[in-house]
Amino acid sequence: MNEEQRDSLDPLMVARFEVENVGSPVAQKKIVETLQAVHGVAEVTFAVNTVYVRYRPLEATDKRLKQTIQNIGVSVKAMATDLETPHPHT
Repeated sequence: MNEEQRDSLDPLMVARFEVENVGSPVAQKKIVETLQAVHGVAEVTFAVNTVYVRYRPLEATDKRLKQTIQNIGVSVKAMATDLETPHPHT
């Protein structure tokens, strides 16, 4: 089964995490790398104090992703999930 077929059977979800006190590039990189190591995560992007994670809900959960962020010492202020793209394409 190729990636496109897999996505049609198991569509990607998007989780948005608002995080606190993550201004340094080193801290941002640690968050991205840690989340990318979670099975089921397809993509991680970072904007100002916001982490966007595209993931397969049958392999990972938003609660697991939140816990992964918190386990590295980052506070999550808010969280939301959706089937939409992680950020607007301009």
